[in-house]
Amino acid sequence: MSTAGAQDQLIDYDAPAIFGPLWRGRATLEYEAANAWPYYGIGSRSMQPLSFPGAPGATFGTLDSFQRATNAVQPNGQTYALYNLFEFEHPTLQLGVERLLLGGIVRPFIGFGFSYTHIHDFSGTVTNATAANGASVQAPEATTFLAADCAAHRIVGCNGGWDNVLRLALSIDTRDFEPDPNSGVYTELSTEIATRALGSQFDYVRSMLSLRAFYSPVPKVADLVLAWRGLYEIQTSGTPFFSQETLPFIDDNHAGLGGFRTLRGFVQNRFVGPVIALTNYEVRWTFVKFHAFGQGIGLMAVPFMDIGRVFDNVPQTTFAGWKRTEGGGLRVAWNEATIIMMDFGVSSEGTGLYLNFNHIF
Repeated sequence: MSTAGAQDQLIDYDAPAIFGPLWRGRATLEYEAANAWPYYGIGSRSMQPLSFPGAPGATFGTLDSFQRATNAVQPNGQTYALYNLFEFEHPTLQLGVERLLLGGIVRPFIGFGFSYTHIHDFSGTVTNATAANGASVQAPEATTFLAADCAAHRIVGCNGGWDNVLRLALSIDTRDFEPDPNSGVYTELSTEIATRALGSQFDYVRSMLSLRAFYSPVPKVADLVLAWRGLYEIQTSGTPFFSQETLPFIDDNHAGLGGFRTLRGFVQNRFVGPVIALTNYEVRWTFVKFHAFGQGIGLMAVPFMDIGRVFDNVPQTTFAGWKRTEGGGLRVAWNEATIIMMDFGVSSEGTGLYLNFNHIF
């Protein structure tokens, strides 16, 4: 997948019976890179309205208006066009194995993750900007948000580096069909421990508790599923800023909050912090099924709502100030197991159109 300079190349291996019917092996080799990856601060600071030093005291309600303002050439000849961006490369290898207990309902998991992050800050880089007369010009980038936070020692990991973790998890799974469930629950408690004993340059712990629930209220009348997910994650102070976005699901790490797997309608990683809370609601209505070229196809309408926020620490957790998005999507179930998604989300700062595979949960 490659979009506007961002790329995510992945080889994913899932062996449901790798050492016999009671063992499930997982392996992921991934290369992520972006020449313009977002950074909006960490913790409660990222929850604040959009602002930048070139417009002291001003805030911006939409991402479009904010970007127009940051693109302008400042009186000193600099621009803030790249203020909330940095460049990175991030290869990752993850290995793990699950043991199926009680008929596969209970699944302890152990694994390892090895990754390296290279970071390039844009401060001083000559980039495209907009002059006062509206003309496109070149101007040097002023100090970026990331550089300012690094200089003030507000964050860890400014030089990138090795981020290697021991992964431990326990899940309980009663879903009737994993790729596209109509009923059941999936509960997961995941922990990642970064340690220098694994060659990591960082020492930290993160734990996430998540719950997904699926219910078909009128199975004899319509193929309608009410789907819900909630999660809560905590991370210790040694977590590098580029890793604090991680939601360590067993099946597929997500990044957030913002983007197509978390808060649809907000830009990717709009809200990142030591404590992350998120809840998603979807109504999945398969309104037609048919066969074409020997393939079974189901078309699904999916209205949704996403709600989430981040905190600096656990005692700050509150039900106030959460960010909400709404939208709808069209999902295509191809031979039941392959889900193709097209979602459109609306937030207070803008919109997002997302094309990808699988339900978001």
